[in-house]
Amino acid sequence: MALRTRTALLAAPPFLIAILVGSPLLDIVVVAGAAVMAWEAAYMAWPERGQHPAVAAGLGMGLAMLCLSLGRLDVAAVVLVGVSVAVLNSYRRRRGPYLALAMVYIGAACLAFLWLRDHPGIGLGLIVWLVGVVWATDVGALFAGRAIGGVRLAPRLSPNKTLAGLAGGVAAAALAAAALGAGLPELGAALPWPGLAEAAAAGAALALAAQAGDLLESGYKRRFGAKDASHVLPGHGGVLDRADGLLGASLALGLAAFVLQGGA
Repeated sequence: MALRTRTALLAAPPFLIAILVGSPLLDIVVVAGAAVMAWEAAYMAWPERGQHPAVAAGLGMGLAMLCLSLGRLDVAAVVLVGVSVAVLNSYRRRRGPYLALAMVYIGAACLAFLWLRDHPGIGLGLIVWLVGVVWATDVGALFAGRAIGGVRLAPRLSPNKTLAGLAGGVAAAALAAAALGAGLPELGAALPWPGLAEAAAAGAALALAAQAGDLLESGYKRRFGAKDASHVLPGHGGVLDRADGLLGASLALGLAAFVLQGGA
């Protein structure tokens, strides 16, 4: 726990500063993060092939995200599809589809995160609310799971997660969402939650999406017999281990915002 805390104290401030500053600093951070996560996903899928295919996948993902950050969605889509097809051809049949889906998932979630941050007037508030809710989910789930324990949530995917942890994460997320909603009135004016109860409900729903992202990453690791995505973040494992909930929540909130805006 001490190592986890030290790593978090070192890694969190640069990430928060990038969120505050926005583009281009946040674009650089997200591009780098996406590339590392793609490398982690590829190396977990086939570690016996060494680093070369994994590095190629990471560089391809980084290039796709760079094109997205420069506003070239068409080029980014071509690159991302090309990377997905390449890994399908390069990896064994039983592993290729998992990795190709992982590439699309990571890319789409990172795109959603940047798209939310770029919303005029409310982008910063949206991301602060999103990150705050996801972190509250993680903390609430950790402490509730350890204090209460009990029935396992999904033992085949992640044997350490419990229903009590899920409930604690959802409750903490609801409280954080309401508190942040009260401190960010511009969100209430732009989004369909006129009161704190609606903000809390939205936070609880986002907590479920974050937990789903966590379970998805756990299932991916379990599929390939990996304990951690990598050792990039001491005490936490890899970037995927730390960002799994944020990926799921970013994708869910991005899709929700896109639908509420009528696809604009």
